[in-house]
Amino acid sequence: MVSCIDGGSVIGTLSTHNFTIRGYDGESQSMNVGEYSFCALTRVEIFDDGGARGWPTEGCYLSRSGNNWTMTATNNYGGSPDITRCEATCF
Repeated sequence: MVSCIDGGSVIGTLSTHNFTIRGYDGESQSMNVGEYSFCALTRVEIFDDGGARGWPTEGCYLSRSGNNWTMTATNNYGGSPDITRCEATCF
């Protein structure tokens, strides 16, 4: 939760919500995170055999339709093990 303070008095609060999604071994995963005014990616990790690397077909994406947000972890390489981890915060 984030508090808005003016002159030492709390004038409002903002609740934040955190989400995590993972794509594994050649799969992409999507999740509907709900209706929010704003969402931002806060962490993107791509791992293969314990080491980080990036392939052009792997990544994390946020999309919005109206106020409804969807987060997608793409993992199209299919290595072993291969994990794309995405985190977002929405409010």
